[in-house]
Amino acid sequence: WAYEWGLIDWDMDALEQWVVSTFAVQNRMSTMAHMVHHDEMLKAYLMERQPNTLIVQSHERPAGDTAPAAGAPDKYVLGYPAQSQAVYVRIEDEDDAMYIALADLKDW
Repeated sequence: WAYEWGLIDWDMDALEQWVVSTFAVQNRMSTMAHMVHHDEMLKAYLMERQPNTLIVQSHERPAGDTAPAAGAPDKYVLGYPAQSQAVYVRIEDEDDAMYIALADLKDW
């Protein structure tokens, strides 16, 4: 009605057809080309969180195996982050398992 009454100086049907057939298609292709894929995002996260990764031998210390004295090397803990940082990623060597703090991944 606005077009018929002269309030709009372009054809809304033609504009709608152009948006649906041309603009939306090109916009979708451009968005897909610049979209970050999940595997790339996860790789970037893990690289950035590498200092906050705890690597352990297994989920639990074996029965009868006691923790070493303070300052002594621990065969159970293979690698550890700086003490002042939180652990965001935990890797268990024995089970080839990785646990990621979901809240940290969402915040990141």
